[in-house]
Amino acid sequence: MRLVSDEIWRRAVYKPKRLDIADWSVEHMVLPNSAFGKRIILERTPWIVPVMEAYVDPSVHTIICSASAQTGKTLSLICCLAWSLVEEPSSVIIGLNTEQMAGKFCRTIMNPYLNHCQPVVDVMPRKAGRGNSGGGRLVDSITFESGNFLMVGPANDTFMRAWTARRLFGDEVAKWNSGGLANAIARTTTFPNRKIMLCSTPLMEGEGAEGDEFAQAWKRGSRSLWAMKCLACGALVPCKFKECIVWSQEANRGDMDWDYEKVASSARLRCSKCGHLHEQTPSNVAKMNAGGAYIDLNRNPVKGIKSFRFNKISAHSSIDTWGSLAVKFLEGKKAMYEGDSQNYIDFFTLDLGEPFVLAEDLGEAKMVFSAGGKKDGAVFEGKYLRTCGVDVQKGYWIAVVRDWDENGNSVLREAARLESEPDILDLVGRWEIAPNFVGIDCAFQRTQTLWFCAKNRFRGVQGYTGTGINAIWKKYNWQRKKADGTTELLSRPFSPDKVEKMSRRRGVSRGRGKYIEMNSHAIGLLLCRLRDGRVNDVRWETPEKAVESIGKAEYRRQILAVRTQNKLTPNNKRYQDLVNVSSDDHFFDAEKLSLMLAMRGGVIIP
Repeated sequence: MRLVSDEIWRRAVYKPKRLDIADWSVEHMVLPNSAFGKRIILERTPWIVPVMEAYVDPSVHTIICSASAQTGKTLSLICCLAWSLVEEPSSVIIGLNTEQMAGKFCRTIMNPYLNHCQPVVDVMPRKAGRGNSGGGRLVDSITFESGNFLMVGPANDTFMRAWTARRLFGDEVAKWNSGGLANAIARTTTFPNRKIMLCSTPLMEGEGAEGDEFAQAWKRGSRSLWAMKCLACGALVPCKFKECIVWSQEANRGDMDWDYEKVASSARLRCSKCGHLHEQTPSNVAKMNAGGAYIDLNRNPVKGIKSFRFNKISAHSSIDTWGSLAVKFLEGKKAMYEGDSQNYIDFFTLDLGEPFVLAEDLGEAKMVFSAGGKKDGAVFEGKYLRTCGVDVQKGYWIAVVRDWDENGNSVLREAARLESEPDILDLVGRWEIAPNFVGIDCAFQRTQTLWFCAKNRFRGVQGYTGTGINAIWKKYNWQRKKADGTTELLSRPFSPDKVEKMSRRRGVSRGRGKYIEMNSHAIGLLLCRLRDGRVNDVRWETPEKAVESIGKAEYRRQILAVRTQNKLTPNNKRYQDLVNVSSDDHFFDAEKLSLMLAMRGGVIIP
């Protein structure tokens, strides 16, 4: 109650000249390092005006901006921060992903902007900040009469919990550590008139993926998408790349090969209502943005949360062109099919301001589910091999059963989450799998797993990703089928059976457990090639019935949790590496074990 009374008293006694926040920003804010002059030109970035207006709207307590790089999201945050310090001073926290980034943001962005804003300078205490040697200017903490101003990285959980604030600003929130967003928001809950503003270039969306907390927070709001006005019919055209940017199909040479110069020169923005094609000229873009507005896509947003998205489609051509965006999309998609999805992901996040949704975006090129599949009987003519890979987790097991023919074709028979060791025995018995083709990961609970394997004649699997890999590659060989039908010997990424001596236990013959050393990196790369359809004339099928117990979406999410990425060594030699986009990759690990067992059984992958 005292908080509300103080606010009423302050407004009654102190009545400064009040401008609309957009007009206030134009009059007082200075751009210290801009290529377009020192003053803000809102005509170039009209999409940030509704964002700032939402910040001063009493009915809105949280503003979330998901935007591409270099489109004004940080500028809108700084303008709202400066306005708050002058017009409605109160305690403020600005959060970034780390303490180091908080200090860099303060030195390179916040200080230059605020030190060039005269109203902020006028209200600044003469001795501001700790460790400051700049004559009373901003560093990373300031004590105003109306409250504290703090810069902090949410990674410092202990420090963040020690403070409360009426206003919270967050930049690059998608990069914050898990739980950092909820912890930061909790610092404001004691203030009924709180204001929270979160801005970021998005990252990933999906349970456990980096950036998912920010993506989910944005989805709870209004999901307002910037739309440009069609110059022909006046309809609003949402800035969705796949719906509005088109180019000449004559540039397609076939097999994902494009004439990129023709693509860039022919790219246009098409109105979804009348079909009019707009050429990207400065005057056209300015007119389309002048009549533009946000379209709310969420019919049931959480009350008090406004979320916005804008991207480079509406930006000035000096930032990026529609032709350049089209070329980036095609190049990234081709690289993704070839195994390097980083450019494709960067296109969505940095250029379109959209989180990369793993199951949907990679699903275009990968993981084609078939509607068939039986629960019993062979699916291949002639000889085939059945393997079972089991990934061990705390309190449960992830298992896959897959059939293979000698040429590397395979069909998933069942993917399941098992709750006990008897469930594993039941799965192996139902599918009649030979014990030596059941592989169980023994990296977790090694001794217990090896005893279970020894008792049932299964194989434990010890994966290596660091030391020991080269020894495995050099010591053991495997066969690869060549184009002319012959085979050749190559280093293979797994060892023959190894035996670990253990103390005798009842029911275990000779007290010995057999295990296999596996190069997880090499097997993972080969699995990605099979999964992505990059092995010629080899099928890697996933019938829908095989995943019905755990759900197609869940299996897809986990099997796509690992991707390949091209990298360079210090000697500029190109190689492929595995990159996790989510820590929840248990079905991918189980499929690796199944693939390794198939190769041990004589299955030759071209």
